[in-house]
Amino acid sequence: MFLGVCMGGGYFGDHSFSPIKLMIKVFKNSAIALIMGVLAIGGVALAKEKKMKIDDLGRAWLDRLEYVGIAVTEPGYHVWGSSPVVGDDGRVHLFVARWPVSAKFLPGWHTSSEIARYVSDSPEGPFRFQEVVLKGKEPDDSSDSQVDSWDQCAPHNPTIHQVGDRYVLMYIANTGDDFPASQNIGMLISKSLEGPWVKAGKDGMVLTPPDDPSVWSHKSEVGVNNPALLQHPDGRFLLYYKAKRKGDGSCSYVFRIKEAKEPSNPDSETNQ
Repeated sequence: MFLGVCMGGGYFGDHSFSPIKLMIKVFKNSAIALIMGVLAIGGVALAKEKKMKIDDLGRAWLDRLEYVGIAVTEPGYHVWGSSPVVGDDGRVHLFVARWPVSAKFLPGWHTSSEIARYVSDSPEGPFRFQEVVLKGKEPDDSSDSQVDSWDQCAPHNPTIHQVGDRYVLMYIANTGDDFPASQNIGMLISKSLEGPWVKAGKDGMVLTPPDDPSVWSHKSEVGVNNPALLQHPDGRFLLYYKAKRKGDGSCSYVFRIKEAKEPSNPDSETNQ
């Protein structure tokens, strides 16, 4: 599997230009690029790598991509942050964050986001909506079971991984108060991409800013977010994440690694 990421984007009035994340997954010898976050209506675009000739080796990698088309678009929704995996059924399951256009791009992504699953028979799509995997509390619904939980608002940034005979779905969410500092990283686990999904540990949270002031992410102004889980050949699990030191400049976002022997139990920090 080859993975590349390119990030950028912005927001203008009622039109959003979501950060572009270019992710390459190799499916049966076909490199498929999933370009995420397309304009205000949201969507996921697809591209595939053209056959490379010797003369092309000196060209930029992006120049070798061929645009295929839109994989996911939902009328009335922003769609962002897709993460694909090939299931035991041979189909491609795509996990995305989405939220109603009526909630606007801002603050909608951190107040109204939910994680949904789409399926296609091929990496090129089309992808068909299957279900909402995880959502936050309903607005003004005090009876909702997630009220006062760490992830009661806007599950977002899904990344799906197969670990042994299980599937691990990473996500971020927040409490609805003190945003963005209340962002934390959670994990769902299932033996099937169709669920049922169970929260790891007691409440699904696997990473939060530490209480220890000697750790770099103590009192991070953006909490912890953007999780990327990798399994090292020696068996360890590495969780890359983003945080921002308290008092640093507005753009001083830093990525760090947590190590673990089990994916649901990050237990040590590294400064690499």
